[in-house]
Amino acid sequence: MQRLIQNLLEVSRIETGHALFNPKWESLLRLLAKVYDKYNDYIEDNGLTFDIEAAVPAGLEISADPQKVWNVFDNIIYNTVRYTQNGGITITASTEGAFAKVTVTDTGCGIGAEHMPHVFKRFYKASPARDAGDGESGLGLYIVKNVMEGCGGFVEIESEAGKGARVCLTFPARSGAE
Repeated sequence: MQRLIQNLLEVSRIETGHALFNPKWESLLRLLAKVYDKYNDYIEDNGLTFDIEAAVPAGLEISADPQKVWNVFDNIIYNTVRYTQNGGITITASTEGAFAKVTVTDTGCGIGAEHMPHVFKRFYKASPARDAGDGESGLGLYIVKNVMEGCGGFVEIESEAGKGARVCLTFPARSGAE
């Protein structure tokens, strides 16, 4: 219920133009360590494995709002756990020019091709059987998209029904020496 209320408040701020984004430069490796610390027990308690593999320079920093970045990871991680029955979740990080890409891959049920054009729409649910009673509001990926864009990045999803999903978060990046 708390996640639903948080998501509704965030959507209200986004849609009224009151969502203030305050991106700051943060060490990508430090952020990934915090992600691991925050979600590892939750993921493992659900019978899944969790790995983080970062092939980035130690001083690499990303531009992200230090508060809102948790809306991004909360929504993605909770979705991956909800739709992954076996296997696990892997987060990888890499650099691409002036950007860092953080990819969350799961071994879950995936998203059907007919749903892919709609996954970032407000209140969109791939299945009408899903409801807010289980934390499903259809707001999570809408929030993820808006937060990433508000911080100068973007999000993409690759998936195929029955074959898991890959959520790619692309952040502006720089060497920590700048």
